Amino acid sequence: MNHYETGRHLPDYDMAKKLAEELDVPVAYFYCDSDEMAKLLMSFHKLTTEQQQKVLEFINAQKGS
Repeated sequence: MNHYETGRHLPDYDMAKKLAEELDVPVAYFYCDSDEMAKLLMSFHKLTTEQQQKVLEFINAQKGS
């Protein structure tokens, strides 16, 4: 684990997935380029399925604006 934390080794996708499951975060969280994107992803992750669907519908509606 220390090698991952220090950047000496990078976990492969399967290991990243296991870490994400243990930490209850989406795998994509580890690959966010900014704090804002990480916050957005975690906020979305914590929503219910119905709430996530509403967010996606809202975003899709904004594309036409």
